[in-house]
Amino acid sequence: MRQQTYKRLTAWLMALVMVATMLPTMTLATAEDGSTDPPAPAVTEVQETPETPETPETPEAPETPETPVEPETPPASETPETPETPEPDPGVTATGEMTASQPAMLAAAGDACIRVIMDNGQSLSLHPGDVIRKDGSGGYYTESEPRIPGIYVAYLTKTNMYQWTLTLNGFNGQSITYVPGDNHANSVVISLNGTNVLAPKDGYAVDANQHNYRAISCGKETDNGGIPLGLSFIIEGSGSLAIHANDNVSAYQMLTAQCIFTKGLTIRGDAKVSIDLKLPSYESDGSHTIFTSDLDVFDNASLDIKSYNVGEVVRASAHDKGGKSFISIDTTGIVNVEFGCDGLESTYPRVFCGYPDSDVCVYSIDKVGYMSIARKGSRSDNYNEPEKFDFVAYPGITVSEDVTVKKTFTSDHIKRIQYFSVP
Repeated sequence: MRQQTYKRLTAWLMALVMVATMLPTMTLATAEDGSTDPPAPAVTEVQETPETPETPETPEAPETPETPVEPETPPASETPETPETPEPDPGVTATGEMTASQPAMLAAAGDACIRVIMDNGQSLSLHPGDVIRKDGSGGYYTESEPRIPGIYVAYLTKTNMYQWTLTLNGFNGQSITYVPGDNHANSVVISLNGTNVLAPKDGYAVDANQHNYRAISCGKETDNGGIPLGLSFIIEGSGSLAIHANDNVSAYQMLTAQCIFTKGLTIRGDAKVSIDLKLPSYESDGSHTIFTSDLDVFDNASLDIKSYNVGEVVRASAHDKGGKSFISIDTTGIVNVEFGCDGLESTYPRVFCGYPDSDVCVYSIDKVGYMSIARKGSRSDNYNEPEKFDFVAYPGITVSEDVTVKKTFTSDHIKRIQYFSVP
């Protein structure tokens, strides 16, 4: 009986031990199967951990790109204000000051250029690389830096650092003026193709406020005496240039003139230049067909001048007292000068004149195919002093021994001196 009781107790104890051993495993199984209490936190933590990476996804939507989109609203209102800031710039440009906001505009506005007035009154500015073309309606327009110049009436190029070349090709205008500025030139070559004409018209090259006419001008002069400064012109090529300033009908407001006004003038090659100037009344020293410091006629170039009521037909003046001025005729071409004036008996016009303050005026005729200087009009010295020809030059002119001189006086009141180069 005791033995049986012992066995039962032992079996019962063994059962308890087994139950106690299995209990943790069952608890774990239960937790995995469905117990929401403890697992829920564990599972929630696992799910929240992935949600944390989603927070960086929010920066993807931070729509930082949309921030530029927001400024798009201001541009609508602020864009007009941005141009308002440049509006002052054109005013600054006019003073020649450079600003970073408008480099291209300022380069054109502040740089030197050549301004031309065409026959129809259009005023056009040329910078190196620009051409002038005719349009279909009889007007003109400019084109910048064409790859192929094509058909044009004027083309400005930069020959070297300080020299430009203005090619004229059947040009019909009123004036050509160099406008000083930055990126300047020291000389401008005018290359002639075909027939080219300059002639003033009222309302354009001359008007109620501008009675002085300059067909070709360097655009700068001294304060005392208005002597040309800065730029020299060289006229060359195989074509011709005619300056007609003799029409008191279409240019009745022209009272004075310096048809070519430049620091230095050289005519060379086969170029043919003619100037016809007629003033309404006599100007003793304020008007000239050419006003320069140095005049040179070289190669086979020709110069034909007709002037009326002009006291100094060609004036070559030094810039300073004691300076020098030069006139050199050294060409196989033709040089012809005809001049006269109202009241010739009481006036004394001359052809080549030097500035009185110039101690040295070197005027010379070294070589010429044919040269004629003729004074037209009745004057007592035509008869009293037939050999007197001091109207040719003041203070004087040197003639080479290789040049033959012939003086004549004809019944039509023309006193003429001719020069021929000895073969």
